[in-house]
Amino acid sequence: MGEMETMRQEYWGHVRTSAEEIEADLRSGALDPDDAMERVEYSCDSQWSIYTYRAKCVVCFLSDNPNALQGELGADELLCDGSINWSGMAFFAMRADILEQIGDMEAIAEEGKEEREAAEEEGESVRDRVQKLGDPAYHE
Repeated sequence: MGEMETMRQEYWGHVRTSAEEIEADLRSGALDPDDAMERVEYSCDSQWSIYTYRAKCVVCFLSDNPNALQGELGADELLCDGSINWSGMAFFAMRADILEQIGDMEAIAEEGKEEREAAEEEGESVRDRVQKLGDPAYHE
């Protein structure tokens, strides 16, 4: 396997793992949707955006969203101090890749809340039945 294929697997592994962890925390209620973007951005502030070689690879070969920076902030942000802003482009490209993997964070959080409420209600009805089985007055 070539270097680029290995890098592609590592990159998309990082994107998928980040998205899965964030989605699981949204679903469980451990992460509020209002704070989720901070977690996404924390995941992007990594070796993929810090090191110039890897940042160039993200933008040129790996990401499905190489134009995310100019889409978010405008073309003026493509340059930083007279040089190509590879780190910024990689950061926003990875951010877009992770967000696409996650989908609608508000909907995921709401589904998780509904699932937790249903499980809680089911748990209460099971506890009620167990208590009734153990209650001597119930058996009379």
